Amino acid sequence: MARDTLYSAKFPAGSYWVGDLCYVMHPEWDEFCDIMFAEDDMVEGELTVQNKRIFLASTAYGDGTYADNTGRSYPVDAGSLGIIAVENIAESELPDLNGGHVIEFAEDFTVTAQHGRFNFGGILIDTGYDEEYDEGYLDDHDYGYDDYESQYETDY
Repeated sequence: MARDTLYSAKFPAGSYWVGDLCYVMHPEWDEFCDIMFAEDDMVEGELTVQNKRIFLASTAYGDGTYADNTGRSYPVDAGSLGIIAVENIAESELPDLNGGHVIEFAEDFTVTAQHGRFNFGGILIDTGYDEEYDEGYLDDHDYGYDDYESQYETDY
């Protein structure tokens, strides 16, 4: 679940993969999970796994597919989004870089995450709750919850 804490890290210019790190960290996944869940709650922000610098944070609602501000999609199966330098991805993973996008950053950049909103050096991904949209959607649809509940009322 997304935290109130603002996570932030600076990265040097270069080629990076952005997405759910579960898609590109198969060889390191066990160690990655041990580090990520070493405390009572998920560790977020900047981490080092097998001398590979990464950044990750939870999405607001876990798994799903989220879009960035350029229209690219990011499927999520491990409840988080992150970034890793392409040079730090295992060679066995490089032929099949699905689930995210390789992005070239010409200049040093900052990555931030808070409340399920991510900024990867200008690549914005909002996984958070859109109150205006959700309330309008619920107002426009009758899901028959009252009828459903009345079908199962019993006297004890």
